[in-house]
Amino acid sequence: MRSGQYIDFKSPEHLAATMTFLFEQAGEPDSEFLPGGEKFSEAMVRIMDGLTDLLMRPGWASALVVAHEVVNRMVLASVIGAPLGASAGFEQDTGCINIIDFDLVPDESGNRTKIERGMIKAVNLTPANYLKNGMNLRSLEAIFTRPEEAS
Repeated sequence: MRSGQYIDFKSPEHLAATMTFLFEQAGEPDSEFLPGGEKFSEAMVRIMDGLTDLLMRPGWASALVVAHEVVNRMVLASVIGAPLGASAGFEQDTGCINIIDFDLVPDESGNRTKIERGMIKAVNLTPANYLKNGMNLRSLEAIFTRPEEAS
């Protein structure tokens, strides 16, 4: 997503709180990614257009998409048919893996495919710590929290 204006954060905690809870407003009309940034609703259209273009390419069976937390959250919410505000409910730890299986079917013309549905197979897998032992902070809180404060 295209970020908004620079914010002079007072502390790492202020930055973590702002970024962590930013997603909770994603479903609000005209909600932006930081003041002056891209609207979540407009980004969602752009993201899903890009994903659809990828899925419509012929001759492939698997694809790897590397994206940041905000994009991952929005795609996951979309796959389950939830509104943008639901993206706040998906944690995305640094370096996590999500697996989504899409069913493609012929469209009305019969010569292209369209997405019939998506099925989430796995969410927020962290191969180095499958059990999430000690991972009690949200991902952005963990990034911006001093190590001595995390324990």
